[in-house]
Amino acid sequence: MKEFYREVLYEKEDISDCLEIADKCVGMCYYLGGITYYWDIDNGLNDPEVCKKIERIVLKFLRKLDEKVRFDRIGFIEHHGIGPVGVLTMKDLIASKINKPTVIVRPQKRLLRSAVKAYPQITQGENILLFSDVAATGVKISEAANVLWRFGAKVLWALVVFDRDEGANENLVGIDIELKSILDNHLLVKYNRIKEEDIGKKVFMRLGGFAMVGE
Repeated sequence: MKEFYREVLYEKEDISDCLEIADKCVGMCYYLGGITYYWDIDNGLNDPEVCKKIERIVLKFLRKLDEKVRFDRIGFIEHHGIGPVGVLTMKDLIASKINKPTVIVRPQKRLLRSAVKAYPQITQGENILLFSDVAATGVKISEAANVLWRFGAKVLWALVVFDRDEGANENLVGIDIELKSILDNHLLVKYNRIKEEDIGKKVFMRLGGFAMVGE
């Protein structure tokens, strides 16, 4: 088992862009337990200027990871019943810029042949990097990895735009997946985007207009 460690990939020259992304994607919401914050990357992707910053930073870190681990394909997770939202809408752009094939993983599908959409088809031993909007407990990433393992692929790495520090890193390292994140709570606290006491509360994710507790 790999040794657990945390590595947030943002660098000093990217801080201003990361904070602008956070300003667009982080908001406050009210629920029965009080006030908490949510992460909605679609808010950023729907703003042309912020979208360019998201694309630049995501492409930079995907290239950086490819230099380190040489993945063969990028996997995107489809959220049940919502359709193409979040980073899934960036799939074609990323594929063309990184020059890698992609796969859409649908963990909710009962039939294995319906659980992936890939061209060319996944081959035995192929190294797939999972890429997602957010990670909380890591459940969605582990479910997607389980689908890909059944096709004979290797899933050793996952990259998310935002890590909510709710145990995903620890849970995924337990199944030999190393999680990398571009943004996390520590950056948001450091630059006064959220309060430190908010860390550990349920953090909501908004996708396609729906509010969800992230997994």
